[in-house]
Amino acid sequence: MYPDGGYDYPAEKANIDTNNYAYPIRDLISSRDSLYYAYYERYWGLGFNEPNLSIRPETNTVFRLTYRTAFGDGTIIKLTEDKIVIKQLIEGNPFPEYDSTNLTKLENRLYWVLRSNFPIQDQIANEFRTQSLERLTKTYPQLLDPMYYINLLNKSMVPSQHPVVYTTKEKQISKRFFLKLVTQINSSGYWKMPYEPQPDPNISSMDGYSFI
Repeated sequence: MYPDGGYDYPAEKANIDTNNYAYPIRDLISSRDSLYYAYYERYWGLGFNEPNLSIRPETNTVFRLTYRTAFGDGTIIKLTEDKIVIKQLIEGNPFPEYDSTNLTKLENRLYWVLRSNFPIQDQIANEFRTQSLERLTKTYPQLLDPMYYINLLNKSMVPSQHPVVYTTKEKQISKRFFLKLVTQINSSGYWKMPYEPQPDPNISSMDGYSFI
């Protein structure tokens, strides 16, 4: 239960990717971002032993805030009816690493083409680059198939050699304090906030990678 706004849970769960942590917004973001979230975001959740909250309601109310910086730092703050849990990344990388030896020479070449240009059909680059990509797709039509890119990712990505290490702190809270925090969240305008707010050009922003 939440105020007007926000994103609903999927009505049908038979054919969905339950590891897609951004499932409710999959149609609101670009194809490139959608694939990124669907493929990579699960590793962040698994690295911190955090379930996917976006596909079904929890038994108890949970608010989870995730903050990541461009330098690899990360913090998760989870609010429930009786406690606040804070997980702080100490070291390690939850995301898989690229191993070129798992691909053929051609697959490696096409992987890097897709990494820079996916989805190719949405490219709006300069004329020379567009013509170059068109020639490539005529020779290798598989470049236009998103599943081909996913297959290359599945073949080339290996578990990180630096497992995630994080600290966990818990603080018990009263039901009254919990309700106070929830009221502040609900009255902040959060639920009707656009997924990607447009920055004010007159205000400098923090050097943050993402805040969810």
